[in-house]
Amino acid sequence: MAAGLLACCGTPAPALAQGEELSLSGFTESLAPLNYEEHGQPRGFSVELLEMVAEQAGLKLSVQVLPWLRSVQMARGRPNSLLFSLTRTAEREDQYRWVGPISERRLLIYQMANQPALKLRSLDALGTRKLGVVRESAAARELQAAGLRPDRELELAQDDGSNLRKLLAGRMDLMLMLDWAAAWHLN
Repeated sequence: MAAGLLACCGTPAPALAQGEELSLSGFTESLAPLNYEEHGQPRGFSVELLEMVAEQAGLKLSVQVLPWLRSVQMARGRPNSLLFSLTRTAEREDQYRWVGPISERRLLIYQMANQPALKLRSLDALGTRKLGVVRESAAARELQAAGLRPDRELELAQDDGSNLRKLLAGRMDLMLMLDWAAAWHLN
């Protein structure tokens, strides 16, 4: 599945008066390096891409970086809104009008180097290890559908940074993260 998609949602906008500029509202979560907030301003590859597209189309754009569920709620309730960057799943297919891919989705499982190597051929091989994943993410939903349970096999966190801090502090054994997100956070 591709990650980092732009999805149109909300309700259609009323007709514009002649000369009136169309305004778009973009909503996203903190998923560095694609989208995040720095010094109160939205930043990241997908934010810059969306800004360039809006500028070329002559559209006024505002972007807010919010927790994921809040972003979904805000986008659904506003005309001319975009939700980005999200993973296209069968569950979400009919909920949005998909615009296009931004990047590939490559999830990896990370562990501390001082731990014995994990040869994971199936989810059953996790045993008693806790796997950190972002709450309400596509990955968390997929793992729960495969039978992993929150507070048992899954350690749910607000964002990737929280999961990394938990892994480093020894509060969980493994962490599932996009490869480029892990590199960004570790940098």
